[in-house]
Amino acid sequence: MFSDGDNEICLIVGLGNPDSKYLKTRHNAGFMIADSLLDSCRGREEKKIPGGIVSTARFAGREIHILKPVTYMNLSGDAVKWFLEKKKMMPAKMLVIHDDIDILLGRIRICSGGGTAGHNGLESIIEKSGSADFARLRAGIGVQSAIDMPRREFVLSEFSGKEMEIFLRTVEMAVSAVKLVLKRGLSKAMNDFNGLDSDKFETNKKEN
Repeated sequence: MFSDGDNEICLIVGLGNPDSKYLKTRHNAGFMIADSLLDSCRGREEKKIPGGIVSTARFAGREIHILKPVTYMNLSGDAVKWFLEKKKMMPAKMLVIHDDIDILLGRIRICSGGGTAGHNGLESIIEKSGSADFARLRAGIGVQSAIDMPRREFVLSEFSGKEMEIFLRTVEMAVSAVKLVLKRGLSKAMNDFNGLDSDKFETNKKEN
């Protein structure tokens, strides 16, 4: 499992679907957070790789990589596998950002390892990398069981206007959480962000 001392995060993977029709859907939460993280990085270099786009930047005194698979969600592991093998990097140095239908909108949860809860992107990454022992940032998109809608339809639906306001605050919070992971490790980020509501998040207090 992930250990702050042994396996500092070097690769951040944001999950989503590439077509423009999915741009603002709940299932693209990982893409939206990764894009916002990229916008906050200086001096980044972007390149295409098989099945994805990877940007390299420096943060907290070291090189990091932010990868967005550009295949559909259930093939996300192809780009991840290629990159890990190219860099000779263990999955334990990776943090995957993805949507979670079992977490309330406005919250995130950071964890190490675990199952997939039926998330096709995670299943693909685990299958291709051969490991589930990597960090995850799970972004709440609303609890699907509270809505009379099949799972697939729910994750591919767009946020309402009010929901998008909440989610944009969640994106800001998630970016600060990732930066805290990079600066001070997974445990610190888990302690500070797990269970925190986005309406109580204050940027200047959470990036230290």
